[in-house]
Amino acid sequence: MRYFTKQQGQKEAVPVDLESLGQDRYRLTVNGKTFQVDALSVDQGTLSLLVDGQSYFVELQKFTAAVAKRGLCLLVHIG
Repeated sequence: MRYFTKQQGQKEAVPVDLESLGQDRYRLTVNGKTFQVDALSVDQGTLSLLVDGQSYFVELQKFTAAVAKRGLCLLVHIG
């Protein structure tokens, strides 16, 4: 499935391809770079992701995701 995303302050949307590998595992390709992702739903609208060995906490809202890691937060618009 293909999505397009734009980080806060970014002018152009970036393509994001998501492919399920089964058992909460995914192949994620962002702007041509591929990552292996393990995803766990913490509760409705909240995910815990393990991306190439790095842990991320994601809160989803309609068309927006807040991605947090080590106290830093990145706001991503999804459309």
